[in-house]
Formats: sequence, structure tokens, C-alpha cells
Amino acid sequence: MGDVPHLVWVVVVRRRALLLTALAAFACAAPDTPSDAIASYFRALGRDPIRTLPITTEAFHRAHGLMLASTTPRPDSADREQVAWLAVQRQPEFAELAASLVPSIVRADERGDAASVVVRVEAPGKPPFEQRFDLIRDAQAGWRIDAVTQTGVS
Repeated sequence: MGDVPHLVWVVVVRRRALLLTALAAFACAAPDTPSDAIASYFRALGRDPIRTLPITTEAFHRAHGLMLASTTPRPDSADREQVAWLAVQRQPEFAELAASLVPSIVRADERGDAASVVVRVEAPGKPPFEQRFDLIRDAQAGWRIDAVTQTGVS
């Protein structure tokens, strides 16, 4: 495997296998609407993070700023970002916070194969904030989250 340490290679292979398994599981359940994709995202966030991968794009993972440190020969690959995303969600603090979130869709606008959904998010003891999700429609995977912008987060 060249210069790639064995552990990183194993993580990448396992992540790809998990992604393929998740994609297969979602093959019949691709989100029909942008709102369905957002509901699936919040149901899985911090509880079953592997289920967030089929409904998020590589651009989403590149933008969130999390990265698994590695010597991967393909720095343009989203593997490191996706593995880091899953690792963060496994942290008990993240899972506890995610379980306490109460999202409610404020507005959903669909324009062909693009959409935006604004969600008001409430958490106990915190002021509510908004998240704007930009989504794209994938022929096989249905609606996928491409970007998230937060406002009012304290």
C-alpha cells in the first residue's frame, strides 16, 4: 500500500465498507423531499452517525472543517473528513447534545434539483438558533445535504 500506514488504510477500507452498507440500506429509502433528508439527518445525528453519510455530500464534509490526520496519498479524497465526522459523533458529549436538540422546519424551498431548508433548533437551557441547509438531488440517493449555515449559535 505504499506510504500509507496500515491503520489509515484499514480505517479507509472500513469506512468505505460502512458507507456502501449504509447506501445499500438506504437504496429503498432515499429522501423524497428536502424536508425528509433534514428529518433523517436530525434522527441520526449523534445516535446513528453512519446514517448521515448517504444524505451528505463530499462538499458538506470538506466544509465542516474536521479531518482525520493521516498520510493519505489522495488529499482530495473526502475519506478523512467523513471518518472524522463519524468519530466526533461517537463522543458521549456530542451524542448527548444531539439527543437534546428539537428541530422544527421553518421554510423549505425547492428549485429543480436544488433546495434550501431553514430549521429552528432548540436545546434545553440554550437560546434557539437557525440552520440553513442547502441540498441537491442525486438521481440514486435522493436529496443530499451539500452545505449548512448556522446563525444565532451561542
